[in-house]
Amino acid sequence: MKKNIVFSVIAIISIIMLLVGCFIPDPYALVIKVIAAIALFVLGILKWVVPKKDNTIVRLIILITLFLALLTWIIPTAQANGAEIVDMGLSRLSIYNFVEYPYIAFQFFFQSFSMDGSGGVMPLIFIGIVGGFYGILAETGKFRNKLEKIAKSMKGKGTLFIVLVTMILAALSSVFGMNLMMFIFIPALCGIILLMGYDKITAFASTFMAPIIGVIGSTYSVTVTGYINQVLGTDNTTEIIAKIALLVLSYLIYIAFLIKHANKSLKQKEENKEEEVAFLGEKKQSKKAFWPIAVVFGILLVLIIIGCTPWYDLFQIEAFNNFHTWLTELTIGEHTIISYLIGDLGALGTWHYAEIVIFLLMATVLICAVYKLSLQESINAFGKGIVKTLKPALIVVLSYVVVIITVYHPFLLTVTDWIVTGGQNLLNLLGGAGILAKIICVVVTTIVTILSSVLNIETLFVLTGTAPYLAAVYADYTNTLAIITQSVYGITSLIAPTSIMLILGLEYLHISYKDWLKSSWKLVLSLLLLSIVISLIVIFI
Repeated sequence: MKKNIVFSVIAIISIIMLLVGCFIPDPYALVIKVIAAIALFVLGILKWVVPKKDNTIVRLIILITLFLALLTWIIPTAQANGAEIVDMGLSRLSIYNFVEYPYIAFQFFFQSFSMDGSGGVMPLIFIGIVGGFYGILAETGKFRNKLEKIAKSMKGKGTLFIVLVTMILAALSSVFGMNLMMFIFIPALCGIILLMGYDKITAFASTFMAPIIGVIGSTYSVTVTGYINQVLGTDNTTEIIAKIALLVLSYLIYIAFLIKHANKSLKQKEENKEEEVAFLGEKKQSKKAFWPIAVVFGILLVLIIIGCTPWYDLFQIEAFNNFHTWLTELTIGEHTIISYLIGDLGALGTWHYAEIVIFLLMATVLICAVYKLSLQESINAFGKGIVKTLKPALIVVLSYVVVIITVYHPFLLTVTDWIVTGGQNLLNLLGGAGILAKIICVVVTTIVTILSSVLNIETLFVLTGTAPYLAAVYADYTNTLAIITQSVYGITSLIAPTSIMLILGLEYLHISYKDWLKSSWKLVLSLLLLSIVISLIVIFI
């Protein structure tokens, strides 16, 4: 009761501060209104998120959305002109926008990960089709039976299995940058880990979070290093030793945390057993062989790596483009039969979600035929699988409302300017230069990247939103900015409520966001410290 009274008093005071701020001149009004908005946001978390056990990540995303909406009425937007900030005035979010932006988010995520319509199609459909694919696998009965046999065969070797899985996922992410694409294989890996007796946090951290470690130490990933190179003018060889060091050291910190938690979870096997692997279906007897499923997974992995890696952009390899040209122009008589058969299918190295979805659907039909599932059984199982991915996918769509507000109402650049100016004022106050200036550059860039990563979600938007301005201000430290951007973006993605992989994993495995925060905060702080140390080393050498 007393707590409710305190909350009510703080809320009333904050609202009064907002109203008072409307009648006094800037900059005092701006300070008062920002403080009041932050107070209301924190109050909302304490009242509506912290005490609740269900849907905490949805509640937090809604609160962030409301908070940003309020800030659009308080903080002016800005545009960067080199190292100068041009005040563009307020860009207020309207009531109509509240209805419009969720629709735009759905349309955007349904079609592409890029606001301009480029960069890939159908990630939302991709997630649903993966769910349907696993629904079919569960219906065969053989899938779960085989995973149980694998889990039993790994008895006493659980640590080795987790190390191998996480190492492969992190390496694939670092080099190829196919984080979401790995979702095709992650449910199966989660199933094995859970069947070995580990808890859901272990399964989640071993699979959904492992690719993010690859982001922290990104080496050739087009979606991370590639975008950084485009915006900052760096290349794949820029600070490659520092990137590899980040990858290796962050992985060692991560795996130490994971193994410690995993071993502890084995002591609560009975608690884990009830929630084993709901997405793998009921146990069924099947005399069919497992090898067709294994072959399908193998082919899908090869197709993803070969088809979705931009070989020419990364390594200037033209063989796949040349092969595609030769193949489509090959004539039998007067007809290019092969080009008729493959249609508009692009060359290997140019594929994205659309192509993989098609192959996944073909694999699904093939499995239905091999395991002799009836049409009705296939439809029911495929539908059940899609339903299980529906909630996680819709929450991801909701999180993109945050991106749309941040992009369409660019007040974050104004906040970035405040932080940069604060760092420069501190430097002037301390009368420092040289060493202190470099330290402040690292600290300021880290803070800005954390904020931008939470609000922009994707590397591309993080970079296009604030990086050009930071690059102009800290023009002498571009290489350091590249290291900070990729590492801090990855670290933030481990716990940001808007992180795609985090949302999918927590919701798919029914893990509380608060439980993950309790389990991972030491890991995140350790990785952040590592990022700062390596960034300081880079900036000083």
